Amino acid sequence: MMPQLQWQNIFGGSEEQFVNKMNARAKELGMNDTTFKNCHGIDEDGHLTSSYDIAIMSRELITKHPKITDYTTIWMDSLRNRKF
Repeated sequence: MMPQLQWQNIFGGSEEQFVNKMNARAKELGMNDTTFKNCHGIDEDGHLTSSYDIAIMSRELITKHPKITDYTTIWMDSLRNRKF
């Protein structure tokens, strides 16, 4: 968890307040099977989503922030020394 001071500097509130904003935004997008319990995504009881809701979130990200693909489409394969 980030220290409180960092959260206040970055988001103007606590992690709990930010998670509440995440849940409110999820509902606005129609992500009805999603409940965030933390902002980092590490498993926690009650931290839930569905593949459908992930698709909704992904569509929002790609359509509103298309430059994200500059980072998410980078391919790395170091397990096989890049040989297929």
